[in-house]
Amino acid sequence: MENASHPLLSLPEDRLGAYYEERVLALFGWDATTAPLGELASAYRGLSAALISSAGAGPSGGVSVRSGGVTEDHVMAVRMLLYGFRTVLVARRLLRTFPPEEERLVELGSGVGPFALVAAASKLSTTLVDADASVLERASGFFDAFGLKAPTTRREELLAACDLPGALAAPYSVLEWSGDDHRREAAFAKRTAGRQVYLVERGTKEGGHFVQRLRDAVPESVRAPCPPRPTCSFAERPRDWCHFTWGLEPGPLTRRIADKAQRRWQQMHVAFLVLGGPAVEGERVLSVQGEGRQKVVVTVCGVEGAERLVALRRNRALYDSMSGLEAATLLSSSARRGEARGDGIRVEDSGDLVIIERLGLGAADL
Repeated sequence: MENASHPLLSLPEDRLGAYYEERVLALFGWDATTAPLGELASAYRGLSAALISSAGAGPSGGVSVRSGGVTEDHVMAVRMLLYGFRTVLVARRLLRTFPPEEERLVELGSGVGPFALVAAASKLSTTLVDADASVLERASGFFDAFGLKAPTTRREELLAACDLPGALAAPYSVLEWSGDDHRREAAFAKRTAGRQVYLVERGTKEGGHFVQRLRDAVPESVRAPCPPRPTCSFAERPRDWCHFTWGLEPGPLTRRIADKAQRRWQQMHVAFLVLGGPAVEGERVLSVQGEGRQKVVVTVCGVEGAERLVALRRNRALYDSMSGLEAATLLSSSARRGEARGDGIRVEDSGDLVIIERLGLGAADL
């Protein structure tokens, strides 16, 4: 299924952003020296402010930030460069780790279709569904910029589109569609029962809790990231939520746009679910954090809930191994670890950190 030669799949992540940026700029007839940096930064500030003020939702097609020389092209370029690249990175990690069982992928609330773009690179047929016809009209050019077959497009309401054949991808769209209406959440869970679904939301409190509620509505369908347990381990911790923080390496102009807009580009925070297929056994890394100069703490989620794995700097090899773990990496839960202490479970041996899965990588790359 996978077209491993396409750059969207074959490039290492530290080069993916530069390639993606180059193709998007070419779509607008720009390069890194001719792109209107000031207008793009203004458009990004406007979209980012709208995103923040909308709390749980993403920047919808109806948000208007055109002012002071900012045009529709500037806004669309920012959507592709800043937000689209994040979706491409998530899609690449999820689709390579959990390949679709069907030959078509339907992206719900798609915009120009950055998630489906990666699916098309994997030689899947793609369908984009969005309520904004003007955005869908740009999808063909977006795919063509990467040398990929244009998707089928449908202007349709999100829930009705869940009946379309194929795997479903819903990046940053279901929470925007449902808002705070729990009846809509329940309707989405019911309509997608038994389907293969890639659900992605921002790793904010609103996004994380939303994903947790959907996860608990269909625990029997959850393939990842959760271990096979009936309820989310964060369900009784309302001030906390499940999400993952990943390093982000966009292209050089994209970084300049973010810097000028006074926005961070170095990290992304994401909550996700993959529904359909067997649950993945093991303990998922939630976070990796230093505590002082002498300790690293890896928080993992397993069948028994979240727990802290602790290594001290004096055990340098183990300390470095645990410090190098990335959020969402899956560890084996079968290894015997150290004794429980007041700050967590003290790990003493690097052999106890058995990596089963890193998102986006095959077994040979572990």
